[in-house]
Amino acid sequence: MVATQFFPSAGEVGAATGENFADALTGGTTMAALGDPMVLVAPTFTSVAALPPTLASYLASLKGIVAEIIVFGGTLALPSDVGQAMLQAVG
Repeated sequence: MVATQFFPSAGEVGAATGENFADALTGGTTMAALGDPMVLVAPTFTSVAALPPTLASYLASLKGIVAEIIVFGGTLALPSDVGQAMLQAVG
């Protein structure tokens, strides 16, 4: 995962679906301006167990560091459970 290499500690993590380029494009530029990572997630990642192992591992490495998960595209693009699963993973 690229974020592991370039963002070993991040105060925020952005998330967007790879299915809608506008959300990912806008989110990517916003997160770059903040100096924090952007990850692409599927709408089915609605629990910590559903997160891919690489993403779950990366988020776990940020436990206690990440203050916010910023979801781009709103609940029309990603269910609120996705952001909640990511927040649970960072603890």
